[in-house]
Amino acid sequence: MNKGVPLVTMMVEMYTRTRRFKDCVNAFISAGFVFPKEALPAVLIDDAGKIKELIASNPGIFTGTYSLFN
Repeated sequence: MNKGVPLVTMMVEMYTRTRRFKDCVNAFISAGFVFPKEALPAVLIDDAGKIKELIASNPGIFTGTYSLFN
């Protein structure tokens, strides 16, 4: 935490979207961070297979609003 904000949130908001971005998100996942919505990590790490699976099981997920703060 930094001033009440989780480090993963700061990283996602501030990190330049390079090829290494996925590596950073995966590092948080490997360390045990659990995202508030399962769609978030799939989108952040470009996991097309997981995104397709999530949409197939819940088509409404496509229209949801997602935040790292909830």
